[in-house]
Amino acid sequence: MAEPTLLQRNCPLCGRNNQDTARSRWSRNEWTIRDCEQCNLVYLENAVDYEALVEDMSWTATVPLERERRQRAEPIVSRFTSAWKRFRRRFLYRHKCLRLAERYFESGPVLDVGCGGGKFLSWMDERFQPFGIEIDAFAAEATERLLAARCGQVIQADALSGLAQLPEGFFTGILMQCYLEHETAPGEVLKAAARTLRPGGRLIIKVPNFDCWNRHVRDKKWCGFRFPDHVNYFTPDTLSALVRTSGLEVFRCSWLDQFALSDNMYLIATRTAGATNVDISTSAPPPRRAA
Repeated sequence: MAEPTLLQRNCPLCGRNNQDTARSRWSRNEWTIRDCEQCNLVYLENAVDYEALVEDMSWTATVPLERERRQRAEPIVSRFTSAWKRFRRRFLYRHKCLRLAERYFESGPVLDVGCGGGKFLSWMDERFQPFGIEIDAFAAEATERLLAARCGQVIQADALSGLAQLPEGFFTGILMQCYLEHETAPGEVLKAAARTLRPGGRLIIKVPNFDCWNRHVRDKKWCGFRFPDHVNYFTPDTLSALVRTSGLEVFRCSWLDQFALSDNMYLIATRTAGATNVDISTSAPPPRRAA
């Protein structure tokens, strides 16, 4: 595996360079976590670039490695967690993002950013025309095959490049499910997504909740820490702030959407009916390649 190119990131919410602050205690090995002194967003400073995410450090490649690491580090906890997940999926599982999308998205074209293998899009009601963006070439190919019968379209690219290929005001709904925590330029992506939403369209976001009780209890061993995959660690406040700086409004983020006993949280944003083109140049500085 070739050494990945590292990006030197300022805070993706406010743009502050936090190198004058101490390295966060949540850092691991060579991966440096910063807790922004200006806006309190927690983020990975030295993230890998998009090229590495396409191949050597793609999601499909790193997930089994992370699973093995956790099994070695905490075998009893890992077995219990795996058993609980199997039980929950069999007897308790209700796909919240799917329910939210079918409730809040109007009929028409919908986009899944970071669509993986396309299963979520394939589950959606026939009143939706599915589109996806996926950086992993193998996952994008799988999605293309899965959606062929529904005239779906998949763009194999990073989110910013993929969104740039799509028309303004086209989608009734956009989903970012377990994606935004991986994105090195989350503000820019949200602004680009806002451009492609119809006025009144909705954006559903699901990310790990850095403020959940499990993180406070487990601390460094929290399941939400993934290096170098997860580059942003959002709380309800920092996620809401990022959404508002991106030309969108928070439509829903109730206590049930940020339930403290869950490792994940949800937020629904909307492009208001009177919204105009979003200026994607007025965001925090993009990541820089490390020297």
